[in-house]
Amino acid sequence: MQSNTSEENILLDIAPFIRAIWKHKWLIVGLLLLAVAVSSFLYYREKPIYQVSADIRLGRVWNEPVVDANVAVELANKTAFLLRVNERLEKKKNIGVLTRAIKAEKLEAGKGRARYVYLLRLTVKAANAEQAQELIKAASEQLIAESNQAFEKAIAVYENRKKELEAKLTLLNEKASTSPTELYEKRLEQELLAQQIAEIEINNKSPLKTFPSALADEIEPAKLVQGSNISKILLINLAIAFAIGVLLALSLEFVLPIVKKA
Repeated sequence: MQSNTSEENILLDIAPFIRAIWKHKWLIVGLLLLAVAVSSFLYYREKPIYQVSADIRLGRVWNEPVVDANVAVELANKTAFLLRVNERLEKKKNIGVLTRAIKAEKLEAGKGRARYVYLLRLTVKAANAEQAQELIKAASEQLIAESNQAFEKAIAVYENRKKELEAKLTLLNEKASTSPTELYEKRLEQELLAQQIAEIEINNKSPLKTFPSALADEIEPAKLVQGSNISKILLINLAIAFAIGVLLALSLEFVLPIVKKA
């Protein structure tokens, strides 16, 4: 009995508000229709965006990266790198456009502290597919070229070391030895030099330990990125319009008469 009385009191309390909202229902409906129109206008006004990515495997020499991946990403996001990319384009672009269009990031693997960078990803966004493809091609080629400059310098150190060892081995082979002790020492030194040369050759030619930077896979065609979610935009705008409509209806019904009297 007491519960029914409480419910009746609640209904009596909110009844004026419900009547006020119903009285001004066309105002609320109008605001809702306006929200639908604005949402549709904003959605269809958005320009299409095409996106494409390129994954780059950084080069290694004797299983050591030729460039630090973290540094490479930082440099790839800087203006100086983008200016060099711009030189590769047939039609030069504003640096601000390139800054917004090209982004570099690290792809990591592993768990916890054992995580490591295994690929660099360049992502390009542009107004059309052709432009996106041109930008990703230029950016990836520039990053690979700069990384491979460090690769060539690093591999050259080992190649020069190999030549030095080979020259030393040649001189040692030509050196005459008379005593058994000299022959023994000569043979040991020859074996050591041959072993060092073989180690350099193996590591320099190992596809697992020494390789230049390159694309990890072929660059796929640019894809149209879905724009804003029209359903989400519409629901948010409808909720805002409804709330504003309710507030206006209550204000017209209760606040405006008080203001007029004042």
